[in-house]
Amino acid sequence: MKKILTITIITLMFALSATTSYAYWNGGKLSLPPLLSVQHTIKIGQWKKPVSNEHPIGTADPFDIGKLGGIDVVFKDGVYYLVYDHDMGGASMNSPWVNPLKPYGLDYLRNTYYHYENKPSMVRYQNKIYIARHGGAPNDIPNDKEYQAWGLIGSVSVLTWNSQGLTFKGEPYKVGTTVMYNDKLYIRNNFNTEKNPIPGTDMGWNLYNDLYFDQYTVYKSFDWKYVKNMKPVIAAPDKNGEMRLFKLMKETNYINGRLVKPTEDNSVWSPYPYE
Repeated sequence: MKKILTITIITLMFALSATTSYAYWNGGKLSLPPLLSVQHTIKIGQWKKPVSNEHPIGTADPFDIGKLGGIDVVFKDGVYYLVYDHDMGGASMNSPWVNPLKPYGLDYLRNTYYHYENKPSMVRYQNKIYIARHGGAPNDIPNDKEYQAWGLIGSVSVLTWNSQGLTFKGEPYKVGTTVMYNDKLYIRNNFNTEKNPIPGTDMGWNLYNDLYFDQYTVYKSFDWKYVKNMKPVIAAPDKNGEMRLFKLMKETNYINGRLVKPTEDNSVWSPYPYE
């Protein structure tokens, strides 16, 4: 009896380990130990960590568009928004003129207000980068036609940063030049002008309209619609390593010859809840 049992176990182990196959989890491939292998691939479907657990501390999700007092950043349909008007009457996300939210990111969104004065809005639409020309931008979908509310800057491919430090027209990068790098938009500032730093790795480029803090970007107050001197709100790890919202409390984070980072000085970057 003991001999028969031993033979049965060995046979079973051989059968189970005879083929190496894989299980798939969120598109990734996971190799199973031999004893757990099965003869056929198992498709277990898509898995995604709940978005609500990923939000920086201080972000509202869900939220009431008519009750935004004290809330600076909200999340809806995969997009983070900065609240620029906390008390807008008749607030709605169905019209750019009563939408109190300014989207983070680069992709063009309908029913969104876009600023056209003093540092006009830039957006990505159909793999091209456009800049707002006049007050009709909130109503118009970006296109390449002349005299439209949006002006074409260039396609993502021709605007991609290159190590030669030249635009697609063959001109050297100068202050104000716009480039794409790692799916983000950067604007050349007046630091390291004698070099051609890689965006996001050294001073010289400001990251455009991104929620997450970039340590080489010079952040400044800005105007949006009728609101003057708005303070940037970004997300960055706090002293405990938790992602948290920080608001710029000064006119800029460039102070005394250096860029101040969140957690270094709360009088420059105030962590949520803001002091």
